[in-house]
Amino acid sequence: MHVAQFKTFVSFGFILSAALSNGRIAQKFKLPAITGFLITGLIAGPSMLGVLNAEQVTSLQAIDHIALSFIALVAGSELRLSALRSQLYSILSVMFGLTLATFTLTAFSTYLLSSWIPALSDLSSQQALSAAILLGVIMVARSPSAAIAMINELKAKGSFTQLILGVTVLMDVVVITLFAAGLSVAHSLSAGQALSVGFIKEICIELVSSGFIAWLLYLAIRGLLNARLSSALSPILMVCLSTSVYYLAHLGEQIPFINLTLHFDPLLTCLLAGVLMSNHEAISPECSERFETQVSSLSPWIYLAFFTITGASLKLDLLTQVWPLALLFFTIRLVGLAIGSTLGGAIAGEPKQQHAFRWMGFVTQAGVGLGLAKRVATEFPSWGPSLATLMIAVIVMNELMGPLFFKKAIISSGESHTTES
Repeated sequence: MHVAQFKTFVSFGFILSAALSNGRIAQKFKLPAITGFLITGLIAGPSMLGVLNAEQVTSLQAIDHIALSFIALVAGSELRLSALRSQLYSILSVMFGLTLATFTLTAFSTYLLSSWIPALSDLSSQQALSAAILLGVIMVARSPSAAIAMINELKAKGSFTQLILGVTVLMDVVVITLFAAGLSVAHSLSAGQALSVGFIKEICIELVSSGFIAWLLYLAIRGLLNARLSSALSPILMVCLSTSVYYLAHLGEQIPFINLTLHFDPLLTCLLAGVLMSNHEAISPECSERFETQVSSLSPWIYLAFFTITGASLKLDLLTQVWPLALLFFTIRLVGLAIGSTLGGAIAGEPKQQHAFRWMGFVTQAGVGLGLAKRVATEFPSWGPSLATLMIAVIVMNELMGPLFFKKAIISSGESHTTES
């Protein structure tokens, strides 16, 4: 290993230790542990103390690929179709209202205000529209992990809680699918290309290809779990399998496939593989239990590394410039959530008294949203990093305030079973 790389990993190891401690401190203040991870990374990164410089942060991006693929796999595995069937119509209705209202309001606001947003002020109208589409999609994202944590903390149980959880988990599938399509649209618009039937065909091929690779990944993970390897080796190999999807996605661009290019979205692929791991009939109870055990053992460390690197990647000078805009988009998103949840609840015939607080259950954002924001920074190097900083600032606000809103919603629904309610 190169000396510079060794120093980077040693420094990062010390930073992770500090982040782990700060995560526990954050939890004592009723905040998510990832808030402590983000703040630790920000303080240690090039924008503040400089324990890690910009070059070192860039060299750690390989860890991002590992974390993002695993986060998507876990998000998909949380979607248990059998538990959602009784409320499927309500879940789909609320999800439709939230997606429509949140995306439309945030995308329209972004495009309308593009000349006042530093990251977008010098872009062409087509590039600004590209940015608006991507920001709109990312603002639709939720945080299943934060939702599940709050439900467990409050011992919440009932139809309202199940509705919130069902929408939150299923929304990840929608968001990653929309992002895959939105990314293709944004690339075409930024390049000045017109949308055509052939372009729509390419999107369909991308989605089908993602499903095909997801099936192969699912078979590989299932085979790994059935091999009954050691408890130390099996989780590592599972991470390697999910990470390989990222590199296969780049390699696949060179492989001819039914007269087209084999192109698929790695996040969508991992998410679909996770859905199959939790729902396919071929999965035995023993295999499912081993998968859940290994995911549970890996998740805290993956989240620790990912969110700490994300914090270190934040540019504090840009954050200080965008915080008024971040607050504005935080507010716009809340309005979109209120409109969308009311619309969806009305379509589904949900109790009218819940309209006042149902939206509070959908504020939290975390892993997938941050991962997609960082993807924007990578895909559009000229304006993506600045826009990603704005997105991440909004997501951090949502992650800080989301649990408080969620707690209020659960208590208002009467489904909290703790003494403090």
